[in-house]
Amino acid sequence: MKKALITGGTGVLGSALAKELQIQNLDFLAISRSRDKINHYNSTTEVSDLPWQCADLMTGEGLEQALIDVDTVFHLASIPKQTNEDHPELKLMENLLNAARKKDVQHLIYISILGVDRVPMPYYRAKLEAEKILQKSGIPYTILRATQFHEFLEAIINLCLKLPIGLVPKKFKVQPISLEAVVQALIKISENEPQHKILNIGGSEVLNFGEAAKLWLEYHHKSKPVINIPIMGKLMKSIANGGLLCQEVAPDSITWETYLQEKHLVKSPVIL
Repeated sequence: MKKALITGGTGVLGSALAKELQIQNLDFLAISRSRDKINHYNSTTEVSDLPWQCADLMTGEGLEQALIDVDTVFHLASIPKQTNEDHPELKLMENLLNAARKKDVQHLIYISILGVDRVPMPYYRAKLEAEKILQKSGIPYTILRATQFHEFLEAIINLCLKLPIGLVPKKFKVQPISLEAVVQALIKISENEPQHKILNIGGSEVLNFGEAAKLWLEYHHKSKPVINIPIMGKLMKSIANGGLLCQEVAPDSITWETYLQEKHLVKSPVIL
């Protein structure tokens, strides 16, 4: 990898990857529509000192200029909109590929989501279709499907437990992975030739959502009644049956409890 471009460079994963590339003293450029955007999982992320350039994947504006001298692209930008028609995820991919063809990109690495081929959500379908567009593009590629970040799981649990009475789909199965483990996996992929295939990566443990929520309450020193949401419909059943899980485990990914320990430090007993 001579020079890399990171789309979504100020997002959760993009800023974490940019920070690691800086530490390794590798040449890269991060792009996004706004330098001032703060990701909604970690407001302490600083992007002011990153090599950054404004570019808009939805319109294609600024992409060709950003791709000058770039041989490797980490396509991390995403718009998780829940719609079936004209999903923006496809537009992002198409505009990036059009610009990449003109600049002779040697390796496009696309971050996708574990379960896009099994969980019937509009956003997941769009990610799967974006994968197919990339596979047919003729541009050398590697696709990495990752399970949910710890930060994402925490955000969902926080939403489920926001009301005085929590509503939790306890039987959902999750395999949370650390942001750092995904960053290292992406860098490792970039160090090798394009694999022209889909790779999977997941966290070091499988939990049901009830277990994850109980630990979250303990580390937030909270206690409240929680009602189990019954598993109904194709979407919920696909998640309960392991649609978000994989056998490929990142050995350096910390557990959910270790993540909570590092973030919240003190555990207190709670009944869920």
